[in-house]
Amino acid sequence: MKKGFIYIAVALALLMSLVLPSIALAASSDSDSKTGTFTAASKAPTVDVIELYDDEACTNVVTTMDVNTEYYLKVTISDANKLRQLEKVDVYLIYCDDASNPTTDPSTGFSADTSTAVHLSYTLATTTWGISPSGAGTTWAKNDATSHPPASLSATTGSFSFAFTPGFVAHQGVSGNGAVAGWKAGAKAINQGTGSPSGYRWGFSDGNVKKGINAYRAIDSIAISGTSGNIEFGEVDPDATDSAQTNTVTPSYISNGDYKVEASTSSSWTSDATSTTLDGAYDPVTNDVTLTVHDTSAFSDGDFIMVGGANNDVATIATVDSATQLTLTVALGHAHADADGVYYRVALEGVTTPGDGEFTLKGYYDDTNLSAYQITGSLAGNIMAGTESVTEDVTGDSFADTTFWLALGSNNIPVGTYDGTITLNITTR
Repeated sequence: MKKGFIYIAVALALLMSLVLPSIALAASSDSDSKTGTFTAASKAPTVDVIELYDDEACTNVVTTMDVNTEYYLKVTISDANKLRQLEKVDVYLIYCDDASNPTTDPSTGFSADTSTAVHLSYTLATTTWGISPSGAGTTWAKNDATSHPPASLSATTGSFSFAFTPGFVAHQGVSGNGAVAGWKAGAKAINQGTGSPSGYRWGFSDGNVKKGINAYRAIDSIAISGTSGNIEFGEVDPDATDSAQTNTVTPSYISNGDYKVEASTSSSWTSDATSTTLDGAYDPVTNDVTLTVHDTSAFSDGDFIMVGGANNDVATIATVDSATQLTLTVALGHAHADADGVYYRVALEGVTTPGDGEFTLKGYYDDTNLSAYQITGSLAGNIMAGTESVTEDVTGDSFADTTFWLALGSNNIPVGTYDGTITLNITTR
């Protein structure tokens, strides 16, 4: 009986296991996952090196520049976020006489000026090189073809090379340190994104606070009214104190620093005479020097030269020596028949009052006779624009009232048309 009960109990247990679902034992631990995020901060780039070169490969460091010549500013930048994070690189060239490099952002208060302040730039997104000032008002220029960004923007350090040409009126300056007038450089690297930090640096890596620019002086043009191309004094009375040629000569000068304009004239001016009877009757006195006029013949005291009427033509404006010196052919007096083709001269007098057979000449950059300078056969000391300083106008400083005054001695001035030259020379003041 007891054994049967056991069989029945086992059978019931087996039947329940087939009918009822199983219940698992609860776990002793549990887990879940979420996405974690963070934003890497934009780290300020650093400007490591600024240097000036005269070759595209940036191997030859220079301390002084010439205007109208291409140079290369190499700026090396490091960016922990890689160079592709950069938005723009700016370089500022500023003329000043400060003794040390600034500590402020070079873009602060910057204003482009063709004589004293230039901004170079490179924008990475558009691969655009820029320069300011630019256009018709300046001769500063950039050269995209010889400007170079880093070879890879995936690097954390690289160099940007800015090719540029200083304009004609880029202010003359010297290289070095201390309170000398020269050109400082400041560079700025800007990361992408509003509010992103930027880095900047002042000063060249060769130890110079400033680089220099050599002097540039040029006579841009000389405009003469009328059709002859000459400075016409007209008929001059030997008894007159002065005969002025006024408001028909307009020289235009270009300079990148203080300058002066000197003047000189032929030591003898020649004329065609109506007869040969002047032989022995004309004897110039002081300041009579050898001079070639119209042909290859040289004059000396008391000479007259038979060259024929066909050679009495005067030349137009001609360049002499360099761009800094122009010679103008000048006609004095009135036309006269050249029956015998005889040439004679009047000698230039180095004092204000001319003697017999002599003339004097004065000149100034306006029509103030009392301020005029005596013009002699030498350029030295004859200043015609000595009070003028650097111009910011690349078209040049023009002097529309430039005036010459001529006086003749009372005697020994035969009637005739006299030709000579007036030379203007621009140089450092």
